[in-house]
Amino acid sequence: MRTRLIPPGGVAELVVQLPPGVYEVDCYVEDDAGEHDELGMENILTVREDAPLLLVSPPVAPVPAVSIKSFAFVPEVLEVKAGTVVVWTNEDPVPHTVVAEDGSFISQLLFGQNLSFSREFSLPGAYQYFCSIHPTMRAQVVVSP
Repeated sequence: MRTRLIPPGGVAELVVQLPPGVYEVDCYVEDDAGEHDELGMENILTVREDAPLLLVSPPVAPVPAVSIKSFAFVPEVLEVKAGTVVVWTNEDPVPHTVVAEDGSFISQLLFGQNLSFSREFSLPGAYQYFCSIHPTMRAQVVVSP
């Protein structure tokens, strides 16, 4: 079964009735090249005879996110660990961008509400960024090892 595109932090739920047995459950996530070797998860589902229907999900770590709203980046300072993907989402009805002061990243034009941009921060450091359309909008991501 394929699902629709699930945004960061989103949830897909599938409820099925299966006969008793052991089932392998694979959840693949395609990367930008359309491959899914590195991303996703595998799990084993055991259905017992006369087992009650019980849905159990492991806790999902929240995706670090920055909201762009009221002409500001919220939070103004976001602290993450190296290897974390940060997602910026425009909640304003006007266009914005996300541009690193050191030139290490630049978003596409986020023209419209709920458009987003994401970037993985691999190296520790403080990354200052701004909106090129509204240069007084400034914030930073602080990455620890």
